Amino acid sequence: MTGGIEQFELIHRDFPNVINLAGKINLRESAELISQMDLQICGCTALLHVCSTTNTPSVAIYGPTLPEQWAPRKNCTVITHRFACSPCYNIPGKPLCQNNECLQDISVGEVWSAIEKYIL
Repeated sequence: MTGGIEQFELIHRDFPNVINLAGKINLRESAELISQMDLQICGCTALLHVCSTTNTPSVAIYGPTLPEQWAPRKNCTVITHRFACSPCYNIPGKPLCQNNECLQDISVGEVWSAIEKYIL
């Protein structure tokens, strides 16, 4: 898993059996790693957009942001659930929700189904 140094302890605690590269590699190294992947699974982050530049397929999990505005246009399967409050991130005058219902509503099964399209 990759991420910022601030995510290292969370990943270490919640996913003890994965390779934890959070805070250990820079953006260039992350891009090199992604270019060698068969598939990247992530949220709306800079590394999702690196997938586009390296032609790495991706499964993107979107919650409070608009995939129509931010998702890569090719080689990307978007998973998102719309609620009356969606989107709420970075929308002037709209408060952020406190429960992330749009993300909590996405099931492991949905993500797995998207992954299967690429790996089976």
